[in-house]
Amino acid sequence: MNDISFIDTLPFVGDNVIVLINKNVYKPRGSQFNTPLTRSLESVPENAEVLKTLMYFYQLAPQNALEAVRDGEWLAEGQITDFTKVKSIKIQLKPGKVLASKTTAKLLYPIKNTI
Repeated sequence: MNDISFIDTLPFVGDNVIVLINKNVYKPRGSQFNTPLTRSLESVPENAEVLKTLMYFYQLAPQNALEAVRDGEWLAEGQITDFTKVKSIKIQLKPGKVLASKTTAKLLYPIKNTI
């Protein structure tokens, strides 16, 4: 594959799944606590290998619908001053890179457990 991206929304109290279960119905996700990032994914040493192939973008607005997350404003690491405000992460294949079939990648999220 040479053009792929993934979107992940971080859990927060009152969130919904971002994929419709029925026409115009988003099921409550049931999160009982927030899981804020403590810093960027790029700053985690264990993510260095993955950074050779993938790039990350961040969204600050909480979203409860796929369209809002997918089409929202995505920011690069240098545009974020407080990573605890990040609500969604987009992981995208870098231009010119290829992801071979059955490739796996380990990506660590630096989060604060708020339980």
